[in-house]
Amino acid sequence: MKYLLIALVLLIPTAIFAEEAQQSMTINDIRVLKISPQDQRAVIKTQDRELKILNVGDQVGNGTVTEIAVDRVVIEEKTDSGAVTIIISLENGKQTIQKISKAVEEPTASESVKIEQGN
Repeated sequence: MKYLLIALVLLIPTAIFAEEAQQSMTINDIRVLKISPQDQRAVIKTQDRELKILNVGDQVGNGTVTEIAVDRVVIEEKTDSGAVTIIISLENGKQTIQKISKAVEEPTASESVKIEQGN
């Protein structure tokens, strides 16, 4: 029991630092090496040359992996001005990154009035 407690004390900071490092990582810091669409996993190499396996739902930088398909990994990032969809494609060993912004629409004055009248 004593050894289990010591092991937990040693492992908890490692897990916390690993999660912080993954959240501080940016899209430009990773290189997709392999995509396995049937397993919905991708192998990436980080800027510090560490290999990681990504699954749908994993955090990468400020985003979340939403799709792993035959030739791409899709990550959704939330920003103050809306959402950004990042598509990392892998074709013939070459990685390309596309960013698609989705702006949040501000309600017009007439829509604001309708909302206020509805309450």
